[in-house]
Formats: sequence, C-alpha cells, structure tokens
Amino acid sequence: MVNLIEQSHKHLSLRECGCLAKIAKKYHASIKVYNDSNSANAKSILSVLGLGILPNQTLVINISGVDERPAFNEIKKYLREL
Repeated sequence: MVNLIEQSHKHLSLRECGCLAKIAKKYHASIKVYNDSNSANAKSILSVLGLGILPNQTLVINISGVDERPAFNEIKKYLREL
C-alpha cells in the first residue's frame, strides 16, 4: 500500500476527474481519493467529482494492490501536470 499526498492546484472539473478515473481504471489496484473526511473510488468519475475538490486542498490518494507502484507514478505525474 502506498499513499500519495498532493495539494490541488485547481478545481477538479468533470474533465480532470474523467482523466483521473481513466488512469485509475488501467490498474487492478484499489485506488481511493480522500478530501477532508470524504472519500471516493478513483475509478468512478462521479465519485471523484462528488468530492468537490477545490484549489489548495490536500488530497490523499491511497493505492493498494499488485500494480500499486506504476499506478502511483502515473497518478502523481498527472496531478502535478494539472
């Protein structure tokens, strides 16, 4: 299990949530996004969108499974490019 802690640089709109879900769906690992006390399945666009992620909020992404390391690397790269 690995945790990624990132600061959001912008509001995550439907487009950004869709891209995150598309990346997450490529992996067998369980990927959860935490924002304050709420959590979402990263493989679900609507679940992530429902978190209402705003600029400068801290996100914790928990990744657990056989391919957690490549999932971690790709999600980290995507979030930092936003």
